[in-house]
Amino acid sequence: MGVGPVAPQQRVTELLRRWSTGDETAFEEAVSLVYEDLYRIARRKMANERPGHTLQPTALVNEAIAGIMGWNGYTFADRGHFLRAACLAMRRVLTDYARKRAQAVQAEVSLAEGDIEVPGETGASVVSAVALSQALDRLAAEDAKTAEVATLRLFADLTLQQVAEVTETTVPTVHRKWVYAKAFLRKELSS
Repeated sequence: MGVGPVAPQQRVTELLRRWSTGDETAFEEAVSLVYEDLYRIARRKMANERPGHTLQPTALVNEAIAGIMGWNGYTFADRGHFLRAACLAMRRVLTDYARKRAQAVQAEVSLAEGDIEVPGETGASVVSAVALSQALDRLAAEDAKTAEVATLRLFADLTLQQVAEVTETTVPTVHRKWVYAKAFLRKELSS
């Protein structure tokens, strides 16, 4: 009796494990299997950026992938772990881009109405991408899992249900972490 086709998630996990042992072609194949997901995340993220932003979703994905390729020997537990790492890599690309632009113009990240409200602001607020990244770093120093939830909500635009699936936890736990993250970031960004 033969084994049926490997499920896409299992195939990605298998390819990522092969890549961690030095198989470069396995990484390329794994990326091709999740590229649409990565592009969708990047497109949602870029939709919140200022009009006329020169970085496009494809470039954001490619720069994030290039960054991950430099993690030689890194082992991903599974597809979800890889997607979380890609979100973090995208965040770093956007933050680095904002830092470079900050010399001439204050780069901004729009936060959807209701996500994080800065005191004194009404409706959707705009904060510096660098300030948001620094606030997320401070949150990660205090509680890495809560910072991961905030990063997935803010940078990947995932729903609470999607975050729960990616982080392999429950929706109520994700909700509690998101409520705390919003309060933490609100405080950090208003000081």
